[in-house]
Amino acid sequence: MDFGETSDTKSVVLAQIAPGRVPLIDLVALNSGRRLVHLIGTLEEIAQRAERVGDAWVKAVVDVDAPNHFLAETLAKLLPQATIVGIEERFPGAAGQVLDRTAITAELPSIDDLLRDYLPGRGTTGRALDHVMATFSDLQAEPDPAEPAPCCEETLLTAVIAGESLDGVDRSRLLIGAEATRTEDVR
Repeated sequence: MDFGETSDTKSVVLAQIAPGRVPLIDLVALNSGRRLVHLIGTLEEIAQRAERVGDAWVKAVVDVDAPNHFLAETLAKLLPQATIVGIEERFPGAAGQVLDRTAITAELPSIDDLLRDYLPGRGTTGRALDHVMATFSDLQAEPDPAEPAPCCEETLLTAVIAGESLDGVDRSRLLIGAEATRTEDVR
């Protein structure tokens, strides 16, 4: 059963079948079980009908002027025997309201801003934060994510393996600490 069947009368078919006899078929209405009740209206209108709800399963659509953070508790007090399975708040004019996706996304922070705000709380600050943000920017600018351009370390390693000079290799985005960079410069 679901709330689309609230006005249906539930029944069972009893059939008595025996060889050589005409079958007896009876439709027997079910009068036990819990009712499904769909309440729609203001809290005051629902309160007026509350006594007739009893121990039903209830789905409520409540017309409100403003969000009511205590709506579930209020309904539970109005309908103490009922089991409330769904609550929807309806606001005036909400049905005609169309969301403007461009206006909503214009107000949201960018992924870069979110990442820059998130990382310091996880211990990534200073030069490391700048490096992560630069790497993230490089990844976003990658023309073909399936075949990314080599990272700085990969370019450096390829040059070393090939026996090439390292003078022309950009080391500004290496993933090593500042102390290691200074030590390398001294060599």
